[in-house]
Amino acid sequence: MMLKRMIPWTTLVVAILVAAGYIGQRQSASELDIRTARRLEQQLESLRQRLRTPSFAAGIARDGELVWAKGFGYADVENQIEPTEHTPYHLASLTKTFASTILLQLVEEGLVDLDASITDYGLEIPSDGVITVRHLFSHTSEDPPGRYYRYNGARFGRLDWIIRAVTSESFGDLLEERIVRRTGLDDTSPSQYAENYDSVLVRLAKPYQVDDAGNFTLGEYPTYFGTSAGLVSSVADIAKYSTGIANHIFVSPETQALAFTPSRSTTGEELPYGLGWFTQDYMGVRLIWHYGYWTCNSSLIITVPDEEFTFVILTNTDALSRGFSLGAGDVLASPAALVFLKTLVLEDKYSQPIPDIDFQAATRSIAAQFNRVQDDDLKDLLKKELMSEWSIASQANDSIAEQKLFEAYSQLFAQAGIGDLSSLRQIARIERVGNREDQTEEFALDEETVLRVYASGEVLPWERYDYGWIEDAESGDVVWEISNRRADETITLPAGRYRLRYVSDGGHAFDSWAGFPPDDRFWGIAVFEASSM
Repeated sequence: MMLKRMIPWTTLVVAILVAAGYIGQRQSASELDIRTARRLEQQLESLRQRLRTPSFAAGIARDGELVWAKGFGYADVENQIEPTEHTPYHLASLTKTFASTILLQLVEEGLVDLDASITDYGLEIPSDGVITVRHLFSHTSEDPPGRYYRYNGARFGRLDWIIRAVTSESFGDLLEERIVRRTGLDDTSPSQYAENYDSVLVRLAKPYQVDDAGNFTLGEYPTYFGTSAGLVSSVADIAKYSTGIANHIFVSPETQALAFTPSRSTTGEELPYGLGWFTQDYMGVRLIWHYGYWTCNSSLIITVPDEEFTFVILTNTDALSRGFSLGAGDVLASPAALVFLKTLVLEDKYSQPIPDIDFQAATRSIAAQFNRVQDDDLKDLLKKELMSEWSIASQANDSIAEQKLFEAYSQLFAQAGIGDLSSLRQIARIERVGNREDQTEEFALDEETVLRVYASGEVLPWERYDYGWIEDAESGDVVWEISNRRADETITLPAGRYRLRYVSDGGHAFDSWAGFPPDDRFWGIAVFEASSM
């Protein structure tokens, strides 16, 4: 185990740690070992520089104590003020985890029924079905309610109404009363009406944006506050709050389990979100987490319940979350999460040590480093890291690094894709679909025909960004549609006229990826006559 208890004779070691900046004088003698702390700090500082963000504040809590905390860079660039574990940052959607606690308290008190219609609380949202409180709470409220997970902060924010409807108080008032004051969170302020607002505001990390040259310019934080976003807090306070959750001082273990249990769709499919928290298993490790992403701020919290420790990292740009598609539900898409998990959680989960891949090397060297890894599970972890590195290069507009990493990925993982179908007679094809496009190609079959359909797009089991399908031109009925990120299927259609359709959204498209692209360069849908082989 990488987290160690110090023994009495380590007084000198504690003094060295204090002098080096690993811990403050006020902390207890429960710390990360020196080598682990140094490795963690080196990797986080490297990440901060590559993400081109002015500061990080990060910390790890275990067994009710903040066992490691450190600030990186400057919370105030102009005055060169370094952040600490007590520096307040905007949390963006980490606010949802606090809203989860308040709402679950109201559930325990019998004031909120998770499976009641939102109309019972005076809230109206147009829908083809009944939207329940649970649907809003779990990002499953869009049509048909309960069928799909779609991360939607605006809809989650409608929970403000339900809180006020049953308590006649605002979310901010309840948060201050039930969490901030009760837990002694000195760096946390829910709104300008909070008693400690002025003292927190004066210490708040300044908001920054980054121009194309990598220079920091002052920006403005959003002014909204509600269940969805807007809370201000610090690493130290979030550690206290996380400890309170673990010790069940807010709600019972049974009620808290509701938040940490994956939701299920109406078809029984397990989804990546519980109630106000993402929930995920990786290599047998249970991960409860959330990310924040908004103007001039981003954040991440990961709790490992079985190990009873929590990692939190905050920054004063959007760089920690932008471009990593964390709303899809995989925390390992986050480079900060990978640093934490590789250093402290997954180090003994593989049959060989986790290597440090040199992603600055040439394409051939990167591929050679991967090929030395024999453990398939470990290779999957490193594949996620490669995808994350590509996203970092994309953020930095580093086209050379992007291309190099894409080529490395293609060499290591790309499937043959459309190239394997070159011997078939093509019936219809839509390819290289860009942002917000709606493309159609019609085709006709003179007789019943066996077809081979190949398609690729941003389609996940619980979320869909791209839509590809075949419809009957006469009736408009859908006769086939893509249901996963890649499809290679054989279907039989009767004689008739058909339309091949492909519709993309504004954030996931060919050469304009919101995350790492698919395993091959084909992005679209193609239909071939299977019998022509």
